Amino acid sequence: MKRRNNAVTEMVGTMLLSVISVAIFSVLYLSIVTVSPNPAQPSVNLICTLDNENITLEHRGGETLDLETVITVTIDDVNNKFIVDNYIICEENEADTILSAVKYIQKIDPDIICTVRGDSFLLPYLYHRANIHGLKHGVNLGREYAQKLNPSKQAKSYFSYGQIIYRPAFYTLKGRIHIDSYSSFMYGESGLSGLVDISRCSNIPIQLLSRLGPGTAISQMQVNKALEKGYLIPWKKNKPESIPKEAGLNAELISKQPVHNSRY
Repeated sequence: MKRRNNAVTEMVGTMLLSVISVAIFSVLYLSIVTVSPNPAQPSVNLICTLDNENITLEHRGGETLDLETVITVTIDDVNNKFIVDNYIICEENEADTILSAVKYIQKIDPDIICTVRGDSFLLPYLYHRANIHGLKHGVNLGREYAQKLNPSKQAKSYFSYGQIIYRPAFYTLKGRIHIDSYSSFMYGESGLSGLVDISRCSNIPIQLLSRLGPGTAISQMQVNKALEKGYLIPWKKNKPESIPKEAGLNAELISKQPVHNSRY
């Protein structure tokens, strides 16, 4: 008798065709999913003006542009790329560049100035260069003209949780809020909205709160609640009540003893 394998051959062929079909379909599906259409370009109305070497783009209408939107302007076959809200100031010398930057800040009049390493490098270096050029009274990033080019709180090092931590000086502004995004823990974790909410709960100004830790905010909330209930608190959290001497403690205990009237 001869053994026939026709049925087995047909079954194997059917399985191979099924596997090939599934593989081809998976490749097609993957290619369709991964190839996404190009995002639609925003429709805006921009007015471009050229003043000497300065190019100014003004948004006159249309969709709102994100702060990371890149705009390409072609002048004489040269492509110039700009990022929205970037303003580059470059004058003939350093003194004029500093004065132009200060005038630009006064012109746009922002409520909040956010910097990167503003306390540790940017503002100290800016004030140092301004003093060298004799611009001590011409550089004022705040809204009050009497502000000096000095930090509101000096730098220091302190010991915390087994580590020695260096805290840069506080370069705060009068009339505006200066936030150093690099050194601000709460701003990095919660953003501006979270910083505003914590400031509301702790009664600590936003500019000062951005340079403090969450423990200070929690301690201030406790102090506020204690004052609300009429409890006595130390005038500084790191200045606890000193231990009274034995003579003073005995005198205080004797003065608080009740006096009984005896009848004979």
